[in-house]
Amino acid sequence: MKLSEILETLQIIEGELDDAVNQLPEYESNTDTRGSIDGARYELYNLKDEIERAILDSNKDNLKIIENKIINVLKKILK
Repeated sequence: MKLSEILETLQIIEGELDDAVNQLPEYESNTDTRGSIDGARYELYNLKDEIERAILDSNKDNLKIIENKIINVLKKILK
């Protein structure tokens, strides 16, 4: 999987998380759920930043290392 493909997948996941936040009722009992979604969004934004930086970086060795790290994190998120 290329970095650009990973970035596209993260953008889809970001949209789904945004939809989840928007659809979540404003009940007091949903505070933990909202916190979990916010945590996932925070991690997602950090991953997107790393990928965007890696894409801009022309050093192939660094790209491969970062790509492997991102793939491992994505596997954990998508479990």
